[in-house]
Amino acid sequence: MSDLCVNNNLWLSRLSAEDRAAITVHLWPRILAHGEILFDQGDLLTTVYFVDEGIISSIIPLNDGRGLEAFMVGNEGLTGIEASYVAARAINRLRVQAAGRARGIGVATFQQIVAARPGVRAALAKYEWGLRAELEQTGACNAAHTAERRFAKWLLRCHDRTVGDVLHITQEFLAQILGTQRSTINEAAQSLQKAGAIRYMRGKITVRSRRALEAAACECYSPLMATRDAPTGSLQGEQRQAG
Repeated sequence: MSDLCVNNNLWLSRLSAEDRAAITVHLWPRILAHGEILFDQGDLLTTVYFVDEGIISSIIPLNDGRGLEAFMVGNEGLTGIEASYVAARAINRLRVQAAGRARGIGVATFQQIVAARPGVRAALAKYEWGLRAELEQTGACNAAHTAERRFAKWLLRCHDRTVGDVLHITQEFLAQILGTQRSTINEAAQSLQKAGAIRYMRGKITVRSRRALEAAACECYSPLMATRDAPTGSLQGEQRQAG
């Protein structure tokens, strides 16, 4: 994994030098272990995390034990924005979906910086707007599109936020976060494999062709790419769009 640096997190890199320095001086490194729960639903948020590498998923826990994914955060953004202004509890469960690294800042310190710096507030507002747009798009997507198309879209979004072409993910977890049956995920994965988009093995998916995967994904992928200034602004996303 790459060393932690300011430019790894796109949200931080887009701030002015003064605003960025006001935050980074307080940051500490945090290893993100696959499957780790950073905060569970209802937990008091004590830390805001800026992802440098890896993926954190916001999971909505259901009473039957399942958990649907609301959104994911890669190096384009941060977690805990609900605690940017006032003390808040986690709306959903924050789970590390892809291992990596982040940097954390105490909520109280971050709130002071937000209150004192208009540029940071403006950047947060823009990020929150994009997140809201993504959530609305996802709601429509879940209602209108097949599991295979949603699965392809989800794989693209993960691919944009990871280094390399291999995604470590279990069939059971995929079924949970996409709100479908394991048999449906298996059928979708086999279909994408036949199309040459992916190579599917137990607990591991390798992206073989982005073009084939994009062709299989639903129309919602493009709007999602534009929200939160990401992942179109990420280095890996830009490089892969051309391939």
